[in-house]
Amino acid sequence: MKNILILSEDFVKSNTELSDNYWGKFLLPSIRDMQDIYLQQCLGTNLYNSVLNKIANNELDGYYKELVEDYARWYLLHLVVMDALVVANTKVGNIGAVHSRDEQVTNLTDAEIDRLAKSHDIKANHYLKRMQEFLIENKSEFPELDSCTCEGMKANLKAAADCGIWLGGARGYKLKSTLSI
Repeated sequence: MKNILILSEDFVKSNTELSDNYWGKFLLPSIRDMQDIYLQQCLGTNLYNSVLNKIANNELDGYYKELVEDYARWYLLHLVVMDALVVANTKVGNIGAVHSRDEQVTNLTDAEIDRLAKSHDIKANHYLKRMQEFLIENKSEFPELDSCTCEGMKANLKAAADCGIWLGGARGYKLKSTLSI
């Protein structure tokens, strides 16, 4: 499917603390990733693709429009900001990954960035839960929720929050940051 974004760069900047100078080079991939990973996980592949097709064909109306405008975009908005906090403070170059520092401003500490990210995580989980409740209440309006093939993900209408518990394990590793996106 072609690159269809539910959020615009302007919507993100006008509804969050992200600066108007924040580069689309970083923001647009974040929007795409957050909707493709997390929104698709909630909606399921069939409903997710249906919503994107309706947006692409300018056919978003009724319950689908309410789903996107009242729930999905606000959920994605906070996920994108969480991702942007990491990207904005880290640069990857020939010398490896480094923190971006500017002598003209005072950068937030890692703990302050984590606190800000946690705030957006709480808000994202709130909108996710509301979106799931909306989908459950209006399930008959979304036939895609009942049709799931083995090629796609089934809608997750039960778990709305990340518990934040790290179980470790042979393949597990703990990041310094506590971001749970």
